[in-house]
Amino acid sequence: MEINGTRNLPPLGTGTLYRQVGRFQIDGRGGLLASFVTSNNGAIRNEIGAGTYSMSSDCTFDLNYAIGSTPYSIRGSMIDRDEAFWGLNLPGVNQPGVGILTGAVATGTRVRQSGKSQ
Repeated sequence: MEINGTRNLPPLGTGTLYRQVGRFQIDGRGGLLASFVTSNNGAIRNEIGAGTYSMSSDCTFDLNYAIGSTPYSIRGSMIDRDEAFWGLNLPGVNQPGVGILTGAVATGTRVRQSGKSQ
């Protein structure tokens, strides 16, 4: 997964550059590991997390994980065998009746190991 953009846009903040590159490793039984390199306004850090995933028969999926005590969730759809569309709920201000005010969309490519889907 790769995300590029700006977080905390006005009126919530002054805007900070954000980039995250990483991967999800799923175990085939509902568990996942997440590993990222994140740049938040130039401050770079490695992040790891763990959580769960589910896949529906209509090819939509949900990923729920935490990095430290911060929860993340992603809902997406498989476009074809190798590509997916992702809608991310990144941590941000929770507006009553609206939800989290920060978010992102991305597309991603699945990576295969030894010719098998991960």
